[in-house]
Amino acid sequence: MEPTTTASAGVIHAASSVGFMALLIGLLGEVGADVVMVMLASSVGCIIALSGTNTTSFLSAVKYMVISVIASLVLAWALTGLLTSYIPSLSSQYTPSLIAMFIGFTSDRLPKIFNKIVSYFEAKIDKE
Repeated sequence: MEPTTTASAGVIHAASSVGFMALLIGLLGEVGADVVMVMLASSVGCIIALSGTNTTSFLSAVKYMVISVIASLVLAWALTGLLTSYIPSLSSQYTPSLIAMFIGFTSDRLPKIFNKIVSYFEAKIDKE
């Protein structure tokens, strides 16, 4: 007698053998899956960063998460395009998610980073 599989076993096997990104593409489409992956990666980075800080309230933690996820959504694809133009071998569907996780993790330090970047360019302009 041959082994038989049920529909639920087939779905479980398909879900475990197909990547998370492929499941999101099937559910949301290509662009939607990219956005969800970036949001999830950014959220993970934020949660890691929040675990090392002393937040005083739930509202401040939610505000921090919203700001950093929005910053990650805005910057992830721009930085990916810039990075892959200099290093083409980094071109992957997962690169924006990795950059978003990094941005989410460093989002508490973004004002300091942006101030240093602006100061660098101001010094360059003042020299001219």
